[in-house]
Formats: sequence, C-alpha cells, structure tokens
Amino acid sequence: MDINIVTPESVLDPWPLLDRLREAGPVVRSEAMGGVWLVSSYEHCREVLLDPKRFSNTVFASTDFGPWFEGTDTMVHTDPPDHTRLRSMVQKAFTYRSVQQLEPRIAEIVRELLDAPEFVMDMASGEPVDVLGQFTSALPTTVISELLGIPSSDRKLFYQWAEAMMRCIMADPRLVPQAHIDAAVTSGRDMLAYLQTEIATRRKSGTTDDLIGRLVQQNTDGALSDDELAATCVTLLVAGSDTTSSTTTTMLSLLASHPEQRRRVIEERALVPTGIEETLRFEPTARVNFRKVLGDVELGGQRLADGDVVWALVIAANRDPARFGEPDRYDITRNPNPHLTFGQGPHLCLGAQLARMEIRHAINAFLDRWPHYEVAERRPSPAYAALTWEKFTVAGGR
Repeated sequence: MDINIVTPESVLDPWPLLDRLREAGPVVRSEAMGGVWLVSSYEHCREVLLDPKRFSNTVFASTDFGPWFEGTDTMVHTDPPDHTRLRSMVQKAFTYRSVQQLEPRIAEIVRELLDAPEFVMDMASGEPVDVLGQFTSALPTTVISELLGIPSSDRKLFYQWAEAMMRCIMADPRLVPQAHIDAAVTSGRDMLAYLQTEIATRRKSGTTDDLIGRLVQQNTDGALSDDELAATCVTLLVAGSDTTSSTTTTMLSLLASHPEQRRRVIEERALVPTGIEETLRFEPTARVNFRKVLGDVELGGQRLADGDVVWALVIAANRDPARFGEPDRYDITRNPNPHLTFGQGPHLCLGAQLARMEIRHAINAFLDRWPHYEVAERRPSPAYAALTWEKFTVAGGR
C-alpha cells in the first residue's frame, strides 16, 4: 500500500488517513514508508505491546530518541533483561505510596505557579498569556526536578534544556528548523554533563534525600554505569515532563473547543479523572510505539519477517470502533476507558500515576480560577510519534 501517514499534512490532521488505513486492514505494509508495518487495530496494537519476545523495543538506537545519549542504554529502547535492570533502579520512586506522598507538594507547586503575581496580572489583562511556558510545562519540570534533587537555583536552566529537547524528540527532522535540532542536541548533552556531576557529588557526600542520591546508593554493585544513571535521569525528566505538559495543555484545548464538556466538568469536578483518561484516549501524547520483529510471525492475517519494523499506532487504536463506542466523540464521562496511551506490558509508563495526579491538580486549579478562559492560539509541534506543543496561549476569563 502506498499510504504515508507522516507527511506534513497528516501530522497536523491524521484522521482521514487513519480512517483509510483502518479500512485497508488491521495490519498493513506501507511501501511509501519504506516497508514498515502499520498496525491500526486496538487488538493487534495491544498484542504487539504485550509481547517483547516477538516484537522488540530495540528497533531504534538511543540516538533516535535523542542524539545526546550517544549509544547509552535507556529504558526507552531496551528489552528485558536490560530494560528490567534499568527500570528496577527507579521503580520504587513511582509506587502508589511514593506518589501519594508527593501530592501535597504537587498541589503547592500548582498554587505557586497559578497565583504568581505576574501570571495573575497577565491573565487579568485580557491579553494572550503563555500558559504552556508559565504553567503546563513548568509544573511537571518542577516536580521531577525536585524529585531528582536539582537545586532551585538551577531549575530555570533545566526548564530551558527540557523545553529545547521536548521540541524535537521524535519529530520529523524535515519539519523542524535546524536551529531547534542544534539547540536540542546541545541542551541534552549539557543536561547529561550536569547530571553526571550531580551523581559524582552524591557519591562523594553520601546524600540520599533525593532520587539521584538514592540511585547512587542503590547502585553500589555497579549494575548501572554513571552514563546509564545520568541517561535514566534525563529520560525521567523528558518523558515525565512531556506527557504531563502535553496532556494538560491538550485537555485545556479540548475543553475550550467542547463547551458542553467544559460546562459539565466545571459543575461536576468528579469528572476530571475520567476527563483526563478521555483526553489521553482522544488525543494521545504517545501516538505510536515502534517495534522490530523477532523471527517470522503472524499478525492480523499478515506474515511479518524477522527484522521488519512495526508501528503500533496508538493514535488509531484509541479510536478503534471495535473497542470504543463513538470513538470520534470527546466524552469526559467515558468509563471504562482502556486506552493504550500509557503503553502495555513491560513498557507500561512508569510515571502514569504521577502524571495523572499532576494533571488532576492542574486542571482543577486552573478551572477554579479561570473557568471561562478562551484559547488565543494553539500550535502543536511537527512530531508524529508524540503530541507536543510549540505554543498555547489563552485569555483569562473568570
């Protein structure tokens, strides 16, 4: 089939091509995309994500996630047992109990950002306000920076690095200015160097009151190299910030464009959690998961050969009419909502609970203060694999 779902047009409006793809079958080979297999059905996407023995996550080198890693293993692009080795080091920080302990501070950070005098004045002015930069991106970056133990004096630097990196991660290089790519590479390498220094400092001091210190303490047997420890911290920062920031921004955007849904969630705050799940389904942050076929396998009536590349299209699976009723309707009451945005199997998102908590506090607090906000400008970034935002501004409305 000659379908190409990563043209500039389809990145911004993927739905017509995805409908055409679904009509062609649940698993389709795209010659226009170099022979990759496009998996659009919920059933078969889930099958791919759950089975690392047949569908490997090592399809891309670490440099495809971010060239600053320069071949260092990360959780993002490894299979068990390497993935297990890397993930187990940080898993304790994201257990239900650990995340619940963070909630008071998350609520406090939300208040600090939204009640900052400059932000309040900007929202009261009636002029467009950069909610993306001043709130939805700043919140998760602050949370994960504090968790890691980054000094408050260096947080602004981390915001700048994270912003530059998130602008380009998994983006189509044909659609991104070279200056942005250069800035992302420089920022990533600067962040890695910074974190390697922090790791050395924690090792020398023996400090264990932050995540970096605990990782160093747990790693006395040398299970992870310092490069892997630093790359793990970068992965946590970028992945944690991106999902939370993008989903919070997307939910504010969708509520603005669906006034009846916004009215309901303002009146019934118990709908915020189901609204978050519906936002994750309707406009997923992670649009596609990439896998490599191990051995000859059958999937959706097709024969896939060893080494073939598979695109598990979460963006299509989440709107599969065989799994979701009225899949193209944004419905904040939808329950149950078994979307695939946080993945499945061994790569199920480690920080999903934390992201949900941050988004819930962010949406509730924003609607408390500005329930009738209007979107001034919304501009998603030119990335197919992940929904991120370049610009999102609103005008306040109490």
